Amino acid sequence: MIDGDISDQFKLLWNYCNDIVRENPNTSVYMKLVENEEPCKPERFQRFYICFSACKEGFKSGCRKIVLKGPMYGTQLLTAVGLDPTNNIYPIAYAVVEKENYESWAWFLDHLKLDLEIDDGAYSTFMSDKQKGLIEAFNDILPFVAYRFCVRHLHRDFKRVEFGGNTLRNALWKVATATTLRWFDERMVEIFDLDPEAAIWLRDKSPSEWSKSHFSEDVKCDTLVNNICEYFNSMILDARDKPIITFLEKIWYTLMTRMKTNRDKSAKWSSDDICPRIKNVLCKSQVAVAKYIPRKSNEWNYELIGASITDIWAVDLLNRKYSRRKWNLTGLPCKHVIAAIWAKTNEISSYIDDC
Repeated sequence: MIDGDISDQFKLLWNYCNDIVRENPNTSVYMKLVENEEPCKPERFQRFYICFSACKEGFKSGCRKIVLKGPMYGTQLLTAVGLDPTNNIYPIAYAVVEKENYESWAWFLDHLKLDLEIDDGAYSTFMSDKQKGLIEAFNDILPFVAYRFCVRHLHRDFKRVEFGGNTLRNALWKVATATTLRWFDERMVEIFDLDPEAAIWLRDKSPSEWSKSHFSEDVKCDTLVNNICEYFNSMILDARDKPIITFLEKIWYTLMTRMKTNRDKSAKWSSDDICPRIKNVLCKSQVAVAKYIPRKSNEWNYELIGASITDIWAVDLLNRKYSRRKWNLTGLPCKHVIAAIWAKTNEISSYIDDC
């Protein structure tokens, strides 16, 4: 009685779409119907997609990574969740579909591509955990976009083919977190020494999809897991068994209250351009700067000397290059880069990426 009749709510979907568009200009709402299997019956519901105008604008303001998630529990919900400039989750779009397959993912990605105005995809990257039909849909709809797999799910597949044990798991994560090609090769050799078949299995996976060593430096995002989608799913748990409109309304209310809460928080921030969470990351890096001695090579280039012969790093402040690549991958100066910045007596904020 509280949630309403399931059949009656499907009959109200067209009115619901019209209400959303009227109250939220520039919001994208698409509903797909199919022929009824029973003769002389009206068309029946198949899919529903929505991307609110506020979510579009938020993406354009600085989302760097988009995580795609397949069906959540009993509801066939496809979601796209971004990583915002504070490294928090930012829901972008979602769709209720008949089932997870190539057709539903291609339909979802086609609308998402238009809403987010993704052309060559140079400054965005997508991540998933290999949902059914998603890879084929990507190849057709967004062939030029950088694509990653969640390493946690990669490890799950790794164990399924009998490469289990903590030693191999730790070795896999060392390869995934390697930031340079040299480290990647060295750590792949370590896996080969442990189990040659495991190394061969990993060699069949493109490293650009799961190792930081091969990630693009344009995106400024080095995350390896899709936890942000898992968190979004946990936010809408109580909606999963509701009728269609009640279900969609609960998600809408969750998005609205989250945006309002974040807006109130940001209104209390200082006039500084750097977000508080990013400041905290930088503060932790600054604590470790004292362990390194900067040597100046020329006006812009420095060598950072650590405690051992292997702990030596090169920093080019002019071209924003760093031999370990962490700065290049994230857009945030790490301890070695900060040591060089301080040696030049410059401000750290001027070396943080705009995103």
